[in-house]
Amino acid sequence: MQIPSLHPSTPLERIHSDLHELKTLTTSGFRYWVTFIDDATGHHAVTFLKKKSDTFDAFRAFKAFAENLLGVKIKELQMDQGGEFVSGAFRQFCSDAGILMRFATRKRSQQNCRESQQDH
Repeated sequence: MQIPSLHPSTPLERIHSDLHELKTLTTSGFRYWVTFIDDATGHHAVTFLKKKSDTFDAFRAFKAFAENLLGVKIKELQMDQGGEFVSGAFRQFCSDAGILMRFATRKRSQQNCRESQQDH
């Protein structure tokens, strides 16, 4: 009997994401940055945002780029339960794309292991 791995071995099988606030507003007006980290490869993508609500558009752009580049679909998106990830439109988009949304307990980044490593 084979025991499944806790960490995916296929790119885009699980993406970890988190929104971070910059300490200082940039001269271009960016206040936040969002990370997208592939659990299998450790590849990081970062997008700077002016508003938290821009997170959904950043994910759609990341999804299109990554899936086109690699020729596979994102299967899971792991994140905290911040409002930027739980909007009805975001949930519907993931549902329509067949992406399982997995939520870590808010403010408990150790449950989101790749994000925990990113923060240190």
